[in-house]
Amino acid sequence: YTRMTPIIREQGFTAIVNGTNADDLGDYRPGLIAAGEHEVRSPAAEAGLTKAEIRTLSAAWELPTHDKPASPCLSSRVQYGEAITPEKLKM
Repeated sequence: YTRMTPIIREQGFTAIVNGTNADDLGDYRPGLIAAGEHEVRSPAAEAGLTKAEIRTLSAAWELPTHDKPASPCLSSRVQYGEAITPEKLKM
């Protein structure tokens, strides 16, 4: 987000947005803390939309991604507090 901020300002945008949804808000997610520190907007979460509701709306609008499997960040597979190493990522 730090690197993106000057770019969006240069392009005339007023905000960075992400794909956080209402289901994400109950989890411990360091990325949400970083997003908050950089005034990143989360339109789906702000609207109270859950992942299931987003999928339902996407299917109704015939979007090709409505049934796309989740693809979490690889580093999210490493337990909190542990160092992320190439060896762990290969497991």
